[in-house]
Amino acid sequence: MNWVKSKYTSFEYLRYILHLPVFIFFVLVPYFSLAQDTVRSTIKVNTSLPVNKNGYRIYPHNKKRIHVIAAGNIAGYGATLVGFNSAWYSKHPKSNFHFFNDNAEWLQVDKAGHLYGAYIGSSASNELWRWTGLPRKQRIWISGLSGIAYEGIIETLDGFSSQYGWSWGDFTANVLGSTLF
Repeated sequence: MNWVKSKYTSFEYLRYILHLPVFIFFVLVPYFSLAQDTVRSTIKVNTSLPVNKNGYRIYPHNKKRIHVIAAGNIAGYGATLVGFNSAWYSKHPKSNFHFFNDNAEWLQVDKAGHLYGAYIGSSASNELWRWTGLPRKQRIWISGLSGIAYEGIIETLDGFSSQYGWSWGDFTANVLGSTLF
């Protein structure tokens, strides 16, 4: 019997077979999914709050919520920093505050992390402050400065670590991430 030799190895066939679920999940499932503009449900939705032109609810100014969010930010971020300090920085010896130019290091991936972290921190902070009913401009200032502060405190911890140091490049990425928000 004459067997025809295939130009593909069994590994290549297996690779194509393993790509099939990915193709189905990311291409076919969204294509055949049903999207609708109304939902028939027995759940009652509170429509008493006004909605702005972007579809966001407009919350009334609420001082109690402002105090809750302020305290939650301080307590939550403080606890996160204590945990982060004990999990990461406790493994490295401490030193006096110093600077380190890491702009040519790590293929700029750390800069992307700082930029994205500040952006996400600012965005999440903005949503929390929106719930308090603060005016938009005030929320933007508080949220933008919060994103810079969240990442800036980590940069300060870097400044006291002998393995790292305060990086102006990282700080610039923090400011840029909050500004992009």
